[in-house]
Amino acid sequence: MCIFQSAYKFEARYATLGFSDKAYLDDGTMWPIAYALKAVSPLKEETIVALVKLP
Repeated sequence: MCIFQSAYKFEARYATLGFSDKAYLDDGTMWPIAYALKAVSPLKEETIVALVKLP
């Protein structure tokens, strides 16, 4: 499951893109499950798409 939290809606410095445990992002014994987003460039958009498409 992918979770997006708007910076504007929550009056925060940045938006947050996160994943629940159902996303199976496991990589060793420690891995990121949330990312801070100040802006989305084409390169960052590719990274987000790749994360969302992970099996």
